[in-house]
Amino acid sequence: STTTTTTTTSSSSSSSSLTKILKQDNNLNLEWGWFLNKLTHHTRDNDFSSSMSLPEIISASSGLKRAIITTYEIDINWLIDVNPILSSVPVILVHGQSEVSGSIPSSMKIIKPNLPLKWGVHHGKMFILFYKYHIRISITTANLIPIDYYRKSQGIWYQDFPLKSSEKCEPNDFETTLIDYVHRLGIFSHD
Repeated sequence: STTTTTTTTSSSSSSSSLTKILKQDNNLNLEWGWFLNKLTHHTRDNDFSSSMSLPEIISASSGLKRAIITTYEIDINWLIDVNPILSSVPVILVHGQSEVSGSIPSSMKIIKPNLPLKWGVHHGKMFILFYKYHIRISITTANLIPIDYYRKSQGIWYQDFPLKSSEKCEPNDFETTLIDYVHRLGIFSHD
């Protein structure tokens, strides 16, 4: 199997982008990178290659099949407005607010996890996005509210992982930790 790695360089910035594209024999482009969010109400240059928007994280054009999304704060109406695909695919949304309001699509399951602590809230911000040939994991610093994505600098990391070809593949530490985290959230105990 042949794998090629390329680095893209920004024309409007002197530093090179951290984005990588891995090309495999099946022509599946698997990407990873570290970005800032694109700000809409700020003077920071949003055209450099190291910024991305929420729709670019979700990348509906890649054929999103389902999603697990975790956050602390959520504005459901805004999230669906900027990512309409999320109203038509199964989504599990884990949050830390006392309650969630808005028009919740029938395809979306809302979960507030029980924490083993007397105080505290769920605060992790992550997307686990399932596509036909890959899974995208994205960890961000932003709540799913407009002010966090449009008016505050936020960090976004993501990586695309190919689907496993067999159950015999040994999990790595990242996969084991991610599965443990998802199970501890109680996502699958709510089915």
